[in-house]
Amino acid sequence: MNAAKEQRRLCFIKYNSPFMLFWEFVVAATFIFTFFLAPLNMATVFRPYQTDFRNVEFVIDVVIIIDICVNFISETVKDVELVIYLKDAALLYLKSYFLIDLASILPNIIMLESSTATYPLKLLRFIRIQRFFKFFQSLENLVSNIFQDNNSWKERGRRVIMFLNLMTLVYLCLHAYACVWLYLGLTDEVHLFKEQIHEVNAQNKIIAAGSYNPKE
Repeated sequence: MNAAKEQRRLCFIKYNSPFMLFWEFVVAATFIFTFFLAPLNMATVFRPYQTDFRNVEFVIDVVIIIDICVNFISETVKDVELVIYLKDAALLYLKSYFLIDLASILPNIIMLESSTATYPLKLLRFIRIQRFFKFFQSLENLVSNIFQDNNSWKERGRRVIMFLNLMTLVYLCLHAYACVWLYLGLTDEVHLFKEQIHEVNAQNKIIAAGSYNPKE
């Protein structure tokens, strides 16, 4: 049985490899952009999305597609245990976040970001916010390995990383809160504008009928 286990294919990308750290940084930056753009586009009723952000969203979709492929061939952690075999890592990803990642990009990538009807599916990415924290964990592990013989610098590095993690999270929370208020303000403005249009149309109909007497 041990011999059969040794013959199983190992994951191509190691958990603490330099490439994995780099890729976690790319994915973390991508999710930060998503957590910024998705609430903003929906709060502004897709006004900037139609002109400025569509190409950026397409690039984000491409990065997530690559990340889906990377997840199938990279080592991962389950219940504090490192999963090193390719089949086990792939099955674990299929049973966990594969469908969420696929649903968040597939409709939009097929439509080439030309439709806003499927855009709310991007909000599924908020379920994957743990990828954002995973980058800081990997960065903390890197700092610990670099300063393993110097506990004071290791502790300083850990505190700086925790501070950056906290500040980024606070910023994203405040941004989402601001987008809610922006959406409420814009919808009230649109509703008021529609009421004014309705009043003007009603007055025009009365004038056309010849029965309109303006108040003095």
